[in-house]
Amino acid sequence: MPCVRLRDPIVPRALAGPVLVDALGRPRYWTSYSLARNASSWADSTKFEYLCAIERFYLFVEAQTGSDCLDELIASVDIDRLEGSLDGYFAQLRNEQSRTGRSQSGAWSVATRFIRACLDDLVHYTSTGERRRTLLQSLDRFASMGDRLNIGRRRRHKIRALPAAVVEDLYELAWPNSSRNPFRRRTGKDRFWLNVSENPNERTDPRPDRPWLRNQLATRQIPISRAIVDAIDAQGWLLRELEVR
Repeated sequence: MPCVRLRDPIVPRALAGPVLVDALGRPRYWTSYSLARNASSWADSTKFEYLCAIERFYLFVEAQTGSDCLDELIASVDIDRLEGSLDGYFAQLRNEQSRTGRSQSGAWSVATRFIRACLDDLVHYTSTGERRRTLLQSLDRFASMGDRLNIGRRRRHKIRALPAAVVEDLYELAWPNSSRNPFRRRTGKDRFWLNVSENPNERTDPRPDRPWLRNQLATRQIPISRAIVDAIDAQGWLLRELEVR
C-alpha cells in the first residue's frame, strides 16, 4: 500500500501530488479526503510524510484484524473498534520507542489526529438528534490520545544564537579577500550560487524522484561555476540590448 504521486498533465492541479493507495492501487478515500480538507496548502514533501505516517496505522489495523478495513471502520463510525485498534497501535509504538530509543510521538499524533478529524466531520454532518449527542460524547475519549506517547522523551535544549564575536570570526574566514580564508587560489575563494525557488516543469518532470522544496517560500541553492556565471551575465546583457533596440 504505497504512497504514489499523481502528476500527469491530465490530472487537475488540485488533485495532483502524493496519494495513498491500497494493494490494488486504488486511492484511499479517507486519506484523500483528509488532504483535500486540511492540507491543500501543504508542500508535497509534507503531504508525503503525513501519508507515510498514516500508512503505518493502516498496515497495523490490517495485521491486527486480518482485514484491510480501516476505511470501513471510519465510514461506519465504529468508535469501539477504532479505539481498540488505537490502543493496540499505541502499545506497539511504545514498545518500539523503548527498544530503539527513538520517539514515536509523531507517528502516534498523526494517527490520532487523522481519526479524530474524520470522525468529527462524519458525526457533525451525517448524524442528528440523540445519536449525534451519543457519538459526540464517545469522541471525547479520543481528545487526549495524542499526548499519551510523550513518555520517555528527552528534554531538548533550546538553540541559542552564536555570540557576535564568533559570527564575525566566521565571516572573516569566509570573505574572499580575507588573509584567513583557507583557499589560497582565487578560484577557490569565489563561490557562485544559483537560487531555485520554483520548477516551471514540475507537473511534467519525468524523473521518478524529482527535487522538492519544503514550501512556496523555500529556496534551494545550487553551486555553479564561473563559466556558467559569465554565460548568464552575457545572456542578460544580450537581452537588455535587444530590448533597447
